[in-house]
Amino acid sequence: SPAVSTPELRYKAAYAFVEAKDWARAEPALQEFIDKYPRDKLASNARYWLGRTHYARKDYEVSARTHFDNYKANPKGDRAQESLFWVGQSLMQLKKPKEACQVYDLAEKVYADTLKPELKPQFDAARTRAGCN
Repeated sequence: SPAVSTPELRYKAAYAFVEAKDWARAEPALQEFIDKYPRDKLASNARYWLGRTHYARKDYEVSARTHFDNYKANPKGDRAQESLFWVGQSLMQLKKPKEACQVYDLAEKVYADTLKPELKPQFDAARTRAGCN
């Protein structure tokens, strides 16, 4: 909305659609935020949630690409680690466990010492489901 003027307020307005699971409205609102504020501290969150909107609508290829783009845009971003997890989840939905394992390996390598503790069990379970070595 034109009345919403700060990046934080624009993000909150877009995220409200995510909270409502209104994916059709969340997607353009998040994309608009990303386009307008690509380097804002909330951009990693916006890209992450954009990827999740695609996953929720079973558009797994776009979900994987969006999440990987989020990781590439800022590997230290607030949601980069979660984005790599969802790249793998999207690849599993596409019946590509080998590629999912490669993404999980990348996450393990890049975030060896900095992986958020709450994500470790999620990555471990995902690796097991994918049959990773």
